[in-house]
Amino acid sequence: MNHLIETLERDLLDPFQTLADRLRRENQNFVVNVTSNEGGQRTNNPCHAIAIECLFMDAPANETDHLALVVLVDRLNAHPRLTADVGWGHPSGWVEAEFTAEPVEVSTETLNELYSALPRLYESLEAAIARRKPLVSIAGNA
Repeated sequence: MNHLIETLERDLLDPFQTLADRLRRENQNFVVNVTSNEGGQRTNNPCHAIAIECLFMDAPANETDHLALVVLVDRLNAHPRLTADVGWGHPSGWVEAEFTAEPVEVSTETLNELYSALPRLYESLEAAIARRKPLVSIAGNA
């Protein structure tokens, strides 16, 4: 396994699981999982995503039922780049919060900045769970 991915899994999986366990206890009609998945292995741009994924079992059929905090590293074969955000799935696609607006090259400094940003991303995830819908839905209905 890639050393960078090993580092991220070591640093993120336990805190993500702790948060997921608490979210499960506090929310009804709600499924939450922590995942760590490879992607693009047959391409020139393999990637890896570590996530807390939330599924609202009671969401109306015409609204998004998926919310996730995702840390994604792409370009694993070249100059790895990092993104992290809290976002809703289809049909919304709304991003509640992000680590940076654009992917950033991975460095020790970048990883430390990500770890410092995690409490803000956790808060955004929890606020979105409490609303049970994207912030844009609320703003659009105001």
